[in-house]
Amino acid sequence: MKNLFKTLALIAVMACLSFTSNAQKIAHIDFDSLIKVMPQYDTAIKKLEEQVKVYKLQLATMENEYKQKNADFEANKDKWTDLIKGIKQQELADLAARYQEFAQQADMKIQEEQTKLLKPVYAMAKKAISDVAKEKGYKLVIDSSGDELSLVLYSEPSDDIFNLVKAKLGIK
Repeated sequence: MKNLFKTLALIAVMACLSFTSNAQKIAHIDFDSLIKVMPQYDTAIKKLEEQVKVYKLQLATMENEYKQKNADFEANKDKWTDLIKGIKQQELADLAARYQEFAQQADMKIQEEQTKLLKPVYAMAKKAISDVAKEKGYKLVIDSSGDELSLVLYSEPSDDIFNLVKAKLGIK
């Protein structure tokens, strides 16, 4: 019985030692913060903001045109016949529809452009993270950005590789 107990204890100790020697190295990084410190991100955002300005200017022009025609309609509607009023109301409705259509298309174009501009930035960051993980022997790197979409609710303490990846990207 004593030998059986000793054998079981020895097996348990060996299993624990085997488990700890095979422990996986885990790291974490605040991916959002990394992206925001990259100069390529700033360049992409500036290009995107330039396009947003162009769309906003066009929307403001369309809005002013609508306001002017609406003011003209309100000032003169009592003087006009029903036919002219109908034409002017249709013009206002068409302007409003064009404005809404343009605003929706502009939003879609901005989202497409944002994706196009930021895709290489994300790829560069992911490659740097992958390179650092391989160099340092990490088997898993978790995004610790902390937003509500984060899938990791709790993790054991791990290594933060933010500064290592910044250095890999040449960011000081």
